[in-house]
Amino acid sequence: MNYVEAIVTLAENADLVGIQTWFEKHGFQTVRMKMGLLVTGGEDLFRQAFDVTEGESHAHADRDVEIPIPAALANSVTSITIRRLPSIHS
Repeated sequence: MNYVEAIVTLAENADLVGIQTWFEKHGFQTVRMKMGLLVTGGEDLFRQAFDVTEGESHAHADRDVEIPIPAALANSVTSITIRRLPSIHS
């Protein structure tokens, strides 16, 4: 199972507790951040919750991946982003 981390950026005056509860009810782990949440879970969980294909549900080496915002969160969340994998050079 692939592990995925996504950054959820909130709209101004969004209900952080309500958004965090939505993610947790859908099986995700959450950590509060200054501008939103860090949301984590398995790749299959992301695919199911956000109805995305395999290519959309994990970070690619060269770019960030934007996940579609569910209708229930559309007024409170401005983006859900899986950051690209960092490159380690020796």
